[in-house]
Amino acid sequence: MQPHTLETSIRTLKSLRDTYHSQLDIRAVAELNTVIAELEIVSRQEGSERRKVACYRAFQVIAEFLRLVSNIQDLM
Repeated sequence: MQPHTLETSIRTLKSLRDTYHSQLDIRAVAELNTVIAELEIVSRQEGSERRKVACYRAFQVIAEFLRLVSNIQDLM
């Protein structure tokens, strides 16, 4: 993930967390906070394995977040 994209992802996750905080359970908010903190730490570690893992985890959390907020399973 490029540095600019990483920064954008961090800002987006923070915004989503703040906006939908009341709709999420404690586990989801804790997971968001953990991923945001990890992304902030690895944002300075170009090409590290830890950075790759954190970015992949961020994508997983975003997917889970979208599933929870949009109730996409109800549409299927």
